[in-house]
Amino acid sequence: MGNIAFAGVLTQTVTNPGGPLEENHFDSHVTVLGTGIGQTTGIQYVTNETFHNSEAGKMVFPFIQTITDDFRFVSKGGSSNLAISVTLHLTITAAGETAVTFDNARTYCQ
Repeated sequence: MGNIAFAGVLTQTVTNPGGPLEENHFDSHVTVLGTGIGQTTGIQYVTNETFHNSEAGKMVFPFIQTITDDFRFVSKGGSSNLAISVTLHLTITAAGETAVTFDNARTYCQ
């Protein structure tokens, strides 16, 4: 049994619309809060997550996207807690080549 609530904002900014150098910038930010009870243990859990996505670029390649995700899973009992934090950058070239780089990738279990 559990409950999940989330809220978010998506923003799009267009510079020089219809022009040869039209640029789009998408920015989204979502927060999630959840609670639940373990079916077999009865342990109460709380989770929260913050997800941020940023996409910017001309209407031509390269396409660049940056994602930051912070996730926490916390027990109100004797179970372990989990925290994950990562920032990744995705680039796609006109030739279809894809590269992903990671910054600050961390996982904690206590």
